[in-house]
Amino acid sequence: MLITILPVAAACFAIAFVGGAVGLSFRDHKHLVIGVSSGVAVGLAFFVLLPKATDLGISIQTATTLTAIGFFLYLVLDRVVMASQEKEDLIHSGEFVSRSVFGALVFPVRAFISGVAVGVGFQVSLLVGALLTVAVLMHNFSGGMQVVNTVLTNGGTQSRAIRWLFVYAFASVFGVAITLVTETTSAMLSPVLAVLSGVFLYLGTNDVIPETYHRHPRIAVTMMAILGVLSIYVFALPII
Repeated sequence: MLITILPVAAACFAIAFVGGAVGLSFRDHKHLVIGVSSGVAVGLAFFVLLPKATDLGISIQTATTLTAIGFFLYLVLDRVVMASQEKEDLIHSGEFVSRSVFGALVFPVRAFISGVAVGVGFQVSLLVGALLTVAVLMHNFSGGMQVVNTVLTNGGTQSRAIRWLFVYAFASVFGVAITLVTETTSAMLSPVLAVLSGVFLYLGTNDVIPETYHRHPRIAVTMMAILGVLSIYVFALPII
């Protein structure tokens, strides 16, 4: 497993910087990338994580309950962190801290959870791990774009955006690493997958729905999201 995970972790780290570089150069085109990556996240929740959770032993009722718990726990976490962005400035240790810091903080949290999901996926099977890897790579790419956009939009400098990109990229690697040193029994995998299903469902809907109401073409973003869902459905057919 270690031989498989190490290249995946390196790819997660690198793709975040590729996304960040694209975000610096093409800030106005991120909506299409967000659309497809959000569709992939939703497809994973419905067609990979939730079915696999029930296959490993828990009932459908328990799985859907845990999915709802994962969704709303992450909703609360996301809102608590993002609520700080609404403040103009915060004073910490005698210095003014820009709200761009708090806006960007939510993305490393997402990256860490995504990294954990990849590690858990490979503990289930190579196929589940591979599908999660594809989704997380796409999410890290769009996340890198969003980190840069969030920092710059809220008045941060380009150097600060790059620093936050480092934090974001390392967070996913740290998430993967946690699964290598933490023993997960087969009995634990099923509820963990169900909770992660709720998390990915939130990540997908939270990103794509606002973009469909953005000034960019709504149909284009929606079609990219549907494309992402269908792609996961096709690749997940062997395990559905």
